[in-house]
Amino acid sequence: MERNPVVYILASQNRRALYIGVTTNLSRRLEEHRQGMVLHTARYNINCLIYFESHEQRPMRSHERSS
Repeated sequence: MERNPVVYILASQNRRALYIGVTTNLSRRLEEHRQGMVLHTARYNINCLIYFESHEQRPMRSHERSS
């Protein structure tokens, strides 16, 4: 079973630090963030999911877009 990619945004409690990610398994990835397995989110205590949206295919990174 193929999963659609999900773009998600996490924030710190005071909303001053953000993390934007893409995954095909949001529940697993959120658990990794909450367990401190992702260095950036652990360092800045970013663990509040504030937004997510599902896509048909992986969104392009800025360096993959043609000029």
